[in-house]
Amino acid sequence: ALTISQLLFNGMRSFAESDRLGHEAEAERLSLLSMSEDLALDVTDAYVRLEQANQLLLLAEQNLQEHQKIYDDTKEKVEKGLASRSDLAQITSRFSSSQSALLTTRRELFDVQTRLVSLVGKLPAITVSPIIDSKLFPDSLDKALNLAYENHPQIQSAQADIEAVKQELKSANSDFFPELTLDGEIYQNDNVGGFSGNDDGSRLMLNMRYNLFNGFRSTNSAKASGWRLREAHAIKDQALLQVAEQTRLYWNAVLLLKQQEEVLQVNVDAAVATDDGYRKLFDIGRRTLLDVLDAKIEVYVARQNYVRSNYDRVLSEYRLANALGLLMYALRIDYPAQWTGEP
Repeated sequence: ALTISQLLFNGMRSFAESDRLGHEAEAERLSLLSMSEDLALDVTDAYVRLEQANQLLLLAEQNLQEHQKIYDDTKEKVEKGLASRSDLAQITSRFSSSQSALLTTRRELFDVQTRLVSLVGKLPAITVSPIIDSKLFPDSLDKALNLAYENHPQIQSAQADIEAVKQELKSANSDFFPELTLDGEIYQNDNVGGFSGNDDGSRLMLNMRYNLFNGFRSTNSAKASGWRLREAHAIKDQALLQVAEQTRLYWNAVLLLKQQEEVLQVNVDAAVATDDGYRKLFDIGRRTLLDVLDAKIEVYVARQNYVRSNYDRVLSEYRLANALGLLMYALRIDYPAQWTGEP
């Protein structure tokens, strides 16, 4: 016997299940893109911190060299009787502090190197100062929020989950409809049922099944899908709030840190001018060694603050790109074709 059965109608369950699986696959793909954006941010953060630590190390080394020179000059003057031992004690204390600052900076550099290696497996052979394309960002916060809502893969993934649950609800409601099948059969029998001879035949039937009662299983299944749909909407709302919060936070951070950089640059220029002036006045006896040492510290601290503010601003720009869902694009990193849905 040969039997063929073709499903004609089952309450659109087959179409709903096919669409559901398609939306679930898309949600997983977008979730992968969101995870890659976050991982890229972690690596970017570690790299920017590495560049910052390198710059701070250079400042600490320069600060130590300047104090070394003052220490050597003061020690020579003390030996010749041209300076007091209290001056030597002052510069010795400051020289020790500059050595301690250098060791602290080296430790911080080692920490950020360790973090970067843990993320990517090795340190870069060559480093460059990170600069992001400012043209990526809209000219207003409102436009940035709209771009984030449209582009962020986390929000898109949440929307795909909503569409998948909608199809799941359609599939659950299909139990309330009858099932129609077209069944065909061809058979050939010999000597069956206690009768000799051939028994051949064929038939074609249109069958309908309708489950009138299954203990409220279908009703409860539809209710469960309805609650999962509400849950999916809540997850999307949470994603919208999170993306909006990050966009506002880093948008304002970039603006304020740019202003802070300008102020700190003025502070650095003023501290350097004061240091030069105090050094010249010290040479003619109009300023004390303590004044010179204090001026050196002011220059060192001012430069440190500027470097930290500069890299904080750069990092905030990359974090803003992440909030907009554009970090991988900003880093000029292409996704594999399988990730983008391309053949």
